[in-house]
Amino acid sequence: TEIYTLSLHDALPIYTIGGTNTGAGNVISGNQQNGVLITVAGATGNLVQGNFIGVDATGTNALPNTYDGVTIDGVAGNMVGGTNGGNVISGNVGNGVLLVDSGGGTNVVQGNLIGTDYRGKKGVANGQAGIYVAVPGNTIGGLNAAVRNVISGNTQNGIFIYGTTASNNLIEGNYIGADITGEAALGNSYAGIAISNAPANSIGTAAAGAGNVISANGNSGVTLGGIAATATIIQGNYIGTDAAGVNALGNVIGGIYLYGSGTNTIGGAVAGAGNLISGN
Repeated sequence: TEIYTLSLHDALPIYTIGGTNTGAGNVISGNQQNGVLITVAGATGNLVQGNFIGVDATGTNALPNTYDGVTIDGVAGNMVGGTNGGNVISGNVGNGVLLVDSGGGTNVVQGNLIGTDYRGKKGVANGQAGIYVAVPGNTIGGLNAAVRNVISGNTQNGIFIYGTTASNNLIEGNYIGADITGEAALGNSYAGIAISNAPANSIGTAAAGAGNVISANGNSGVTLGGIAATATIIQGNYIGTDAAGVNALGNVIGGIYLYGSGTNTIGGAVAGAGNLISGN
């Protein structure tokens, strides 16, 4: 398999990079900038599936891209992973996945191992966040195991959502700081999820399967910071426990911390809305 970098731009047709069939995935590692860059208006509807991005061909050792593993810059409607199409996005110098710039949003990141080896049990850290989001309306994860991301073992936050334009993002069904089994610690060094001055985001919902496991991280499980970090909904999550909710995988600093952030909702009155916040 070749080692190369890909850049999609300028109203190109829809591309699939990798695939779900055996042997379809690429090794996209060791490059001097991004592993995959999708940018410029019209670069929409692309699929990045089944690849090793930032690791070697064994999927167990870092072979870093110097920037980010996957960058989606100013464009919408792309898929990173998908049902049975997840990538290993680990070992990169920057972020695992970067969603950024005006005009971007409504991208989907599902089914990936971000910050781990191909088995999902050993840390192969991205040097910054697992996923960095600065645009609105993205979906990270989903309601069943086939689209769950494991976002663990990264050097900074598992997921970092930054800025007032990064609104209405949905984070559901992921393991953030636990390994692929949901039973063992594989923490991100900072928070599991950090939201800085970004409004109206959802971390889980009351729907079945929407809650995340956010555990074993080096800071808090969830951190909201800044006066613009408002209207956040945090529902249905296990924060500080394993996926079964019976054993402690504590976040080092605490479960949920709010710094200068108001008008957020933690839990709720309907069935499934409450969080389990224990073992921290």
